Amino acid sequence: MASLNNQLEATGQFPRIGISLIPLNFTKFADGSYSTEITTFIDYRFKSSVITPVSDFSFTFTYPSSDYFTKYFSEGDIILLFMVVGAQPNQPNTGTRVTLCTGIIDTIETQVSASAEIVTVMGRDLLGQWADQSVFSPFGGKTTLIGTFSPKTLFSLLSQNTRMQPNNFRLQNLSDTGYPIDIQPTDTKLQTLIRYLEPKWSLVWCDPSGVVVMGQPNMVNYGISAGALQAASNSKAPVAGGISGTIIVNKKRGISNCLSIRSTRSSNTIPNFFLPVLTGQTLLANQVATSQGIANPAVGPKRLAALGQIFARAYPIADNSPSLEKVQSLKVTGGVLPTAQKYAAREMARENMREIIVQAIVPGHMNESGNPYQIDQMYMVNFDRDGLEEAMYLYEVEHSLTESDGPRSHLMFTRLNTIVPGNTFQ
Repeated sequence: MASLNNQLEATGQFPRIGISLIPLNFTKFADGSYSTEITTFIDYRFKSSVITPVSDFSFTFTYPSSDYFTKYFSEGDIILLFMVVGAQPNQPNTGTRVTLCTGIIDTIETQVSASAEIVTVMGRDLLGQWADQSVFSPFGGKTTLIGTFSPKTLFSLLSQNTRMQPNNFRLQNLSDTGYPIDIQPTDTKLQTLIRYLEPKWSLVWCDPSGVVVMGQPNMVNYGISAGALQAASNSKAPVAGGISGTIIVNKKRGISNCLSIRSTRSSNTIPNFFLPVLTGQTLLANQVATSQGIANPAVGPKRLAALGQIFARAYPIADNSPSLEKVQSLKVTGGVLPTAQKYAAREMARENMREIIVQAIVPGHMNESGNPYQIDQMYMVNFDRDGLEEAMYLYEVEHSLTESDGPRSHLMFTRLNTIVPGNTFQ
C-alpha cells in the first residue's frame, strides 16, 4: 500500500475530492468572479455500473454566497466529480486531477432553515438523456431506424439532439460490423441501443470521463497462480496480468483493507440447463429437441447437476416464427438457430452473475496503488470466511461521503466470465 500510505503520511488525509460544474450558459460567468468548483460537502453519492446503463448521483453542500445558487448553475449543466492525486503537503493546487464520474444535473433543491442554507443537486450520467428521449425527434433527427447499421453509425444517429458528440464512444471487444435493426419512433434511444447490442453479447455504459463504452466487460482469465495470489495477499500489491489490486479480509492471518465485506452464493437459483425455444416451436411441443439445450458450465450449477439437483428452464426466443419444416429440420439435425443459441448463452451468462456476489466497503476512493476504484476492472478477492481466493470483476462502484463516516467506496464484484458470454467459463 505504499502509494496510498505515502499520500496519507504526506497530507494526513485522503486525496482531495471536488466537483467541477460546466454550465450550458457560459455568459453567466462573464465577470469571472464565480468559482465553478465545490470542495466542501455535507454528503455525496456517485454511482457507476456496467450492468445499469444509467447511473445516478447526488451531493449536498452549504451555500454561503449572498447570491442564489441557481443564478449561476441550473438543470442541464454538466458536473465532474474529481480527485486530486499526488498533491504536496500544504500545496492544495498541486497534484493531478482524476475524474471519477461525469453527469448532467436533473434536479436542484434549495432548503433554508435557522441553522443553514443547503443545496442538494441530483442527476444522472450522460446516458440519462438517452433513457428519456424517444428515437423520434422533431428537430431533424431520423424518426425510424430500419436497415443494417454498424455500432458507429447507429451511435452517430442516436446522438442527434443529445449532449453526446457522434464520436463520444469507444468499442470494447466489439467489431464495427453491421447488424439489422427495425425500431419504431416510440422506443427510447437507450432501448434501441441495448436491443441492438443484445445479440452481439454486448453492453453499454459510461466510463468515468463520460465516454460511452459499447462492448464486453474487461474480464479475462489470466490464469493467476496460487503463488501469485499468496504474494498479492501478503503485500497487498497489484498482481500483473490486468489485476488492479486486492480486496482482502483474512481473519486467520489478521489482515484486512475493508471496513466490511459480504459474500452471497446463489447457485441453487441458477438453471443448470437452458433450452432455447423458438417462436414457432411454442405450438409444436413435440418438435422441441433436448439437443437444442445448453448445459451450464459454471462451477456452482455444474456441481449441483452432477449431484442430481437438476434445474432446467426453457427460454422463448423470437426468430421470425420459423416454419414447421425449419423446426423439423432442427430436430433431425440436433441443431439450433444461431440467433436462439446467442440469446440462450446471453441469458445463461446473465444468470451466472449471481453465482457469487461480493460486496465490500472500503475507506476512501483509492486502492493500495493510489488509483481510484473504478468499474470494469479485476481485483483479487481474498475472503477466508467464505473460502474465496480468486480474481473477480468489479462491476459496480458507489463513491460516497457522509459527515459521520467520511469518504467510502462500496464495491460490487462477480465471478469472471459472467454477465455476457464470449469468454471461456471457469
